[in-house]
Amino acid sequence: MRNTKRKKRERHNRMRVYLAALLMMLGLGIAVLFLGGNRAKARPEAVQKYYTSVTVQTGDTLWSIAQEYAPEYTDVRDYMDQLIRINELRNTDSLQPGQSLVIVYYQ
Repeated sequence: MRNTKRKKRERHNRMRVYLAALLMMLGLGIAVLFLGGNRAKARPEAVQKYYTSVTVQTGDTLWSIAQEYAPEYTDVRDYMDQLIRINELRNTDSLQPGQSLVIVYYQ
């Protein structure tokens, strides 16, 4: 009789371990879906990064330049941040006509 109870208890404990492992794998799968799913704006694989320069025209803002040159799969604000870093801009409101900016583009 004792052996039967022990076997039932062992079987019950094994089932709990299997169930816990299954729930952990399910939770990990859900986490991967939610955390790894933000790849819609990822840059296409066969793309090369190039640099060129543009001359600021009267009325140009960093925003208007970024809108013009940002790739379609990149958020304009992210592209602006790149331009700020590359050009070491301190005050983005003070672009001057005739000023040269380094622009990143992809092909």
